[in-house]
Parts: sequence; C-alpha cells; structure tokens
Amino acid sequence: MSIIILLSLLGVCNCVQFSFIPSQAITIQQTAVYKCSVDTKGVVITWLVNGNSSTDSSITNLGIITYGAATQNTSLTIPGNPELNNTIVICIASGRVDMMDYHNSHEATLFI
Repeated sequence: MSIIILLSLLGVCNCVQFSFIPSQAITIQQTAVYKCSVDTKGVVITWLVNGNSSTDSSITNLGIITYGAATQNTSLTIPGNPELNNTIVICIASGRVDMMDYHNSHEATLFI
C-alpha cells in the first residue's frame, strides 16, 4: 500500500477503475443499454456514437439517449431500429488524476 501512495505522490500512479458494460445483440423493438463508470473524481465520461457526440442532434434524432453525460456514472440507450445496425459506441473517460492527464476508452459495436 505504501508503494502505491509513493507512486501516487510521484505522479506515476493512474489508479482509476474504469468499467464498461456493452449491450448484447438485440432484435428490432428491443433497447440496447451501455453502461460506463469511473471511480475517481476529476474523471468524467463522454460518449461517441458512430464518431459523433451522443448529444449531437443527428444522434438524438435517432432516439439515442444519454443519461448522466459528463459524469462519473453514465449510460447510453439505443433503440432497436434496423438503421442503427453496426452502430459503433465508444465510452471515453478523461480528466486529471494524480496531477496527470488520464484518458481511456472502450468500444463496442451494436448488432440488431
């Protein structure tokens, strides 16, 4: 434990628990839910859907909803519309931890 504290004081430890729970393949009329979270203050989560921000109108007009965007615990809901098949979902965690920049991401593809 003292090693982790020492490394943290030296700015070496990026001790962030970053979790991503992708949705399984769904059928038409079902809903896909993706969950992403971090356990460290100073780090927040954003979503990209097919390369666009999840808050972009081109995404929200498709019925895609983000809950808790730019927070530490968030989810993304995608309706089971056939035109959303092969949608690429990326969860991005970024911020500052131990006086160092932190950036990590997870990616999944939705199959309908």
